[in-house]
Amino acid sequence: MKKIYFALAALAVFAACNKEVPTSSVQGPAEVVFKIENSLDFAVQTRAAAVTSLTTFNVVAEDSDSQSEVWSVATTQSGSNYNTGKYWPSVDGKYAFYAANTTLAYVAGGATVSPADNELDVVVAYSPYSSANYKNTVALTFEHIYARIGDVTINAPEGYSIAVSSISTAISKGGTYNLQSAGWTSKSAEAAQVLAEGANDVYAVPATYDVTVVYTLTKGDFVQEFTKTGSVTLVQGKVNSISATPVVSSDEEAQDIVFTVTLTPWGSQNHDISLN
Repeated sequence: MKKIYFALAALAVFAACNKEVPTSSVQGPAEVVFKIENSLDFAVQTRAAAVTSLTTFNVVAEDSDSQSEVWSVATTQSGSNYNTGKYWPSVDGKYAFYAANTTLAYVAGGATVSPADNELDVVVAYSPYSSANYKNTVALTFEHIYARIGDVTINAPEGYSIAVSSISTAISKGGTYNLQSAGWTSKSAEAAQVLAEGANDVYAVPATYDVTVVYTLTKGDFVQEFTKTGSVTLVQGKVNSISATPVVSSDEEAQDIVFTVTLTPWGSQNHDISLN
């Protein structure tokens, strides 16, 4: 009988010890943690400055009630998450978040980035307050704010050979972009930009720009140089690859060049324009 009593007593002590440390009894403050929802690896020819992945990004937290900045911080990557070292408030707080791979400037009810030139590929994300985000990992979807000029191809019209002397435009290379309204609120003055026939990696503030092409057409003994200018609309967040073929009515006259702007791989859309 004594052995049975001893065994029962041991079980009682073991059960009491288990009750002393319930798993839900200790809860610290919840850290604000982010994850990137979309892939930044767009599988395109990129230069060293092009963003295809992020190891860190800057974040500004905004109190959505008072529309004031709560904190700003550079994140630290931990696996697929990005930690902030900042915490949700102890009561339900309405936070909105602004993120970018460059410096953020907080303005009432928003945040802006102001790249001075196009040497850095800028990506941004905006997450308005959602009750579903509270004390959970916040998903951010980053978008490129520049339009990228990719391949430029000038084709010979049927029956001719072509030699391109120059392709040039004047583009805005910087300005101010508002993350909440998702648009450029201002842009810098346009500056000359030479484009290569073939591969390019040029970033421009999205807009409609004039492009000038100087080329020589040859057919047998006929040789003549032409200069044609027209407009090209560059789309934000897309790789804008441009191709053109001169339209020739006679050996002495090239009426225009029909451009096709192909947007890849951030989207697909074609635009037909003419150089006159």
